[in-house]
Amino acid sequence: MPLNKKLLINKFTAVYIWCIIEEEEHLIRNIDLSQTCILRLRSLKSKVHRKGFLSVRHLLRAAGYSSAQLIYDKQGIPSLDDGTKISITHSKDYAGIVLSNTNVGIDIEWVQPKIERVQHKFINKKEQYLLSDNTLNIMTFIWCIKEAAYKASAIAGLRFLEDILITHLDAKKTNARVEVRDDITYQVKLLSWENYCAAITF
Repeated sequence: MPLNKKLLINKFTAVYIWCIIEEEEHLIRNIDLSQTCILRLRSLKSKVHRKGFLSVRHLLRAAGYSSAQLIYDKQGIPSLDDGTKISITHSKDYAGIVLSNTNVGIDIEWVQPKIERVQHKFINKKEQYLLSDNTLNIMTFIWCIKEAAYKASAIAGLRFLEDILITHLDAKKTNARVEVRDDITYQVKLLSWENYCAAITF
């Protein structure tokens, strides 16, 4: 069972990460899928997306939930039926969820050179000083932080470049801080392994 990591950020916030090494046929075994989940799974054309979808259901089970307890609002924002907040991510060979009693976000990204070509779309002038060393990883962390903050805040029309500002980032100490539109501040836990970066906002 490839539950790769379980991390307690604080007494209210837990992170679960799954390494997706199984084939789809194996992932679909031993989990109860609601009719809604079955229909959604069938609508996914990409094998990678289907495996990510199923891995998230295994993570839910590891956290003590069934797939039927995961619900989405009209904007597609997930939550759990007992009021617990949840954020979901998957990238290539990993899937992750974070659960908390307050709004949270998580993003996992595979580090790859193409992020340099699009950095101008999400790294603003105030954040350029963050790129002093290990630039590829730092760029990926910046993207992860902003994506996780976007998920946590759930504000329609939020812009990565103008509306989300990273005010602190220390990759060695694995923490950061991010502001959304000057009035919401999140603490950030950073993770890295193999060729992946992840950020959890809380």
